[in-house]
Amino acid sequence: MAEVSFAIGFMLWLGNSSTAVVAGYAVSSILLSGSQWYFLGRAIPTSRNPPLLTTNVWRQPMRIYAWPFSVWGIFTWVQQASDRWVLQHFVGESGVGMYTVVFQLGYVPIGMITTMAITLIGPILYQRVGGTQDTIRNNSGHRLAWVMTWLSLAATGLAFFVALLLHKWLFKLFVAENYSTASYLLPWVILAGGLFSAGQILALKLMSEMRPEAMTVVKVTTAIGGVGLNIWSASYFGIAGVVASLVIFSFVYCIWMAWLARHSAVLDALQVESPHLD
Repeated sequence: MAEVSFAIGFMLWLGNSSTAVVAGYAVSSILLSGSQWYFLGRAIPTSRNPPLLTTNVWRQPMRIYAWPFSVWGIFTWVQQASDRWVLQHFVGESGVGMYTVVFQLGYVPIGMITTMAITLIGPILYQRVGGTQDTIRNNSGHRLAWVMTWLSLAATGLAFFVALLLHKWLFKLFVAENYSTASYLLPWVILAGGLFSAGQILALKLMSEMRPEAMTVVKVTTAIGGVGLNIWSASYFGIAGVVASLVIFSFVYCIWMAWLARHSAVLDALQVESPHLD
């Protein structure tokens, strides 16, 4: 929400332009990163023995936990931007605009709701799982994550069927008339957003169990496959093809994350291959 607020504020200040929107997002990101750095520093307890903080007590576990994000981050960024890139190449600016409208109306709201839900349940999951060594606490976190996942999927199904019935009316209410021809794509973009969000909740479960490295293959493989699928689908089917690609990508991502979350034996094997965080 902060990004949107800053974007609107900069548009009121600088005028309705893409430059104002990007400037608003940039300032918001800088402030958010600064605040997180500040509060993280306050959350780490001070020590009367400063050399303690220079040892592996803090640095080594954080490095091990963070490196998978650095590995898959570039791949997921390319996948998330590739839909617009390929539409620009194969369809043109009008195609990018049409797709962006559908994406903003269908995919983005679900992403925002999921982000708020993850912000709420994230600390609860980490607290329940604790040090990841207590089976009872692990099972409690496991159940909570799956309850939230099924609730997310149920809400997605409901939103999908509502959009199937009301997509034309929703476009008339929220979107300019010249974009109305793309309204039939709205239910499918909502479906894609919901499936991906369910996968993200399961990803949070793995992160709370200190197993982000278990997601590396999923993140990288689905991202590369998503880029390739976007290129192929846009070249043959235009906007509808890219939306179909988004649904397929999100479905595969969700199913693969569900498989990882269910198969603790596989995760244990992966954990053995990488250093422990203990």
